[in-house]
Amino acid sequence: LFAREYDLIQVGISASFQGARVSWNTKPGIRYQVQKSSDYAAWSNYGAQRVATGVTDSVDVSPVDGFVAYRVVRIP
Repeated sequence: LFAREYDLIQVGISASFQGARVSWNTKPGIRYQVQKSSDYAAWSNYGAQRVATGVTDSVDVSPVDGFVAYRVVRIP
């Protein structure tokens, strides 16, 4: 696999006071969208698109009942 480091989005999740924090690597000036899914098939946007100002970004997500997966996509 040949790619620039910022082309591969590495997503992490950790505990926060609000529930959990989703964090990922970024490239300044690029737009990203956090998405969530309960079945890995249908994805919906979580919050607004974010424009990176540094090399990492994060959002706090609220706790939910049941399973929820998060991903981050780069907006062309």
